[in-house]
Amino acid sequence: MRVKIAQAVGIVFLILFGSGCTSTVHKPTSSDVSLSWWNSLDSKERRANYEAVMFALDTLGPGEEMRWDEGNAFGYVKVFTGYQHGDGFCKMLSVHIERKGDSKSINETACRSFTGNKTWRFVN
Repeated sequence: MRVKIAQAVGIVFLILFGSGCTSTVHKPTSSDVSLSWWNSLDSKERRANYEAVMFALDTLGPGEEMRWDEGNAFGYVKVFTGYQHGDGFCKMLSVHIERKGDSKSINETACRSFTGNKTWRFVN
């Protein structure tokens, strides 16, 4: 898998085993991306995107991005901001994917608790 190194220059998304996220596949939750388009990505492309998303959530700060490139697709994840929420922390992200000349972008928010289950959960 050709996941590019995070660029700490300014914009956002890799699984670090033991990162606290137990989900195996990140599926977009925004109506901006149809599930049929998402499902057109092959498993390696979806995995590269997922790993970039998890890296961004676990590691990156506001303004940083993680780029990935796999098969016929590439993309990036950008962290807009992070903030305290209840007993946990949330991050707002932008996810951009391009495949065979077609591109999709969605904005998502993920939160996790500092206590109990520390899994990232997408809330929009």
